[in-house]
Amino acid sequence: MINGYKSIPFIIIVVTGATDTFINVIPPATTTMRPLILILTLIAILPLAAAVTCEEFGPVGLGTTLEPEIDNIEYEVEFVELAGFRAEFEVEGESTGLLDIGDSFRTADGHLFTLDALDDEDTQALIRFLTVDPEETLLSDTVEDGAALSYTLEGDEHDLEVLGLSETEARFEIDGHQTGGMEEGDEYEFGDNLMLRLTTISWAAPTAEFTLCAAEGYAPDLAVQSFSIEPSSPSVGDEVRISFVIVNQGKATDISPSARVEWDDSGIPGEGWTLEDMRPGAEKGLEYTTIITKPGAYIAQLRLNDRTCSGCREESTLANNYRNRSVEVGYRDAPEGEAFLAARGSYWRFPDGSVFHLQTVLSSSVTFEITTAGHTVQRLFAKGEETRVGDALLRVEEIDTSSASARLIIDPEDTDVEWCVTAADCDDGYRTTIDSCEGNPPRCVHAQITACAGGDGYCPSGCTYDDDTDCARPNACQTASDCDDDDACTFDRCEGDPKECTHQRLAEGCSVGRDCYQVGQVTEGEYCATDLAMAQRKAEGEPCAEGYECESGVCGGDACVRPGFLKRILAWFAGLFGG
Repeated sequence: MINGYKSIPFIIIVVTGATDTFINVIPPATTTMRPLILILTLIAILPLAAAVTCEEFGPVGLGTTLEPEIDNIEYEVEFVELAGFRAEFEVEGESTGLLDIGDSFRTADGHLFTLDALDDEDTQALIRFLTVDPEETLLSDTVEDGAALSYTLEGDEHDLEVLGLSETEARFEIDGHQTGGMEEGDEYEFGDNLMLRLTTISWAAPTAEFTLCAAEGYAPDLAVQSFSIEPSSPSVGDEVRISFVIVNQGKATDISPSARVEWDDSGIPGEGWTLEDMRPGAEKGLEYTTIITKPGAYIAQLRLNDRTCSGCREESTLANNYRNRSVEVGYRDAPEGEAFLAARGSYWRFPDGSVFHLQTVLSSSVTFEITTAGHTVQRLFAKGEETRVGDALLRVEEIDTSSASARLIIDPEDTDVEWCVTAADCDDGYRTTIDSCEGNPPRCVHAQITACAGGDGYCPSGCTYDDDTDCARPNACQTASDCDDDDACTFDRCEGDPKECTHQRLAEGCSVGRDCYQVGQVTEGEYCATDLAMAQRKAEGEPCAEGYECESGVCGGDACVRPGFLKRILAWFAGLFGG
């Protein structure tokens, strides 16, 4: 924006050939054009020898579709969204995303779509600034979408930005705080006793004009024709084979693409190939194998990287250059009650879901990595040694260093004892207990928490935050909405570190719903008394201290009186003293 006006960009087209470069600068259609005129430009960049056809179409309104035809090809262009000074379109079903003025978007067939300007100058909103209590209009103003303004209200400067205008609502930002969507008549309080009211919205639907350019030339279209994984449900330690076929579905001949297959976030090295002699219609089959040594969810993915020929258009369809497939790699289940051979590096699952990994095989011992309830420990076992994992007994029967394997046996045991390896195996899911793994052989112990002490994750009965930091902190909050004390005469804040509620008293008065009445203020037959509670106004003859306590508004001689009676008393005193 320059001096409060929206700038109108120029369109620059650069066409480069083998020996020369031509630059064409296209100014706006007229110097008297309105500040916001939307022109969409589709540009296809070709070799100098290729013919380029361009035609202008429009206008197209927001939410409507235009179907221009050029070079016997029909395109569909839809104006789908307007957000401030940004606009979004769909060209042949492809979203351009929100474009700023001057931004470009390249379509799948190589055309260049450029947003030059935007016509929404008749979209405005009438706003009014007022004080909250009592209500008093300070000023009114008409603002446009995207405007950033400053106002002096009650001696203080306030910044306002119009974030968006639509047919039914407007969004503003005042002093850094967003109002959210406001409809006509909505109000937003800010500052000290200030309010913004949205009076009316004047809406004019934006329109667009665009230029569509088509071009000759061939484009490649490489595609992944088939993609398979065997076995489809592998276990840890299996060899996995990925097979795929790539085909050139386009017409370009001078291309030298490459392909790469990878396992997403697995740590398994991928492999890449350069694809030779990929003429139109050519197919190439490739294969990749690996051994998976860890369980989990993998994503096998294949990507094609096109190196197009000189003078060819970009590939018309990029979506078929990528394929992926999820593979869930699980564990082998260890048999119960019979010996089995486990190779070094293999993973096995206990009957209770615990997993052990045979890491090393020595002449007289083996090393296991055991994972139970998400906790992993390493342990060394000698030949003949046994240990409990969950409700099962693991025993090392034989060790064979020549094959780097061990013969193991798992014996399940029917028992109510909670056997464990570490305290992590003993989590009973209750915050009221401290879980530990004790004894020999180790078993779970669950001790009830009764002492007031921080750090154990539980606040026993009778404890407070002062002696147990696991208890709720007084006045703790996340936002100001957590601090509402139902008192309209206080200003509630959530502040500090850590955050706590504060309640600043704005006035000594009576809180009634969302209203705060000062002492002596009268409303609907009641008045705000000195004890900050609303009281019913008194009839004639009832005792009083102030006039506002009386229905008549007059308190004389410590009692409520009629106004006429008070006048007679004053006249009598005047006559008595010769007045």
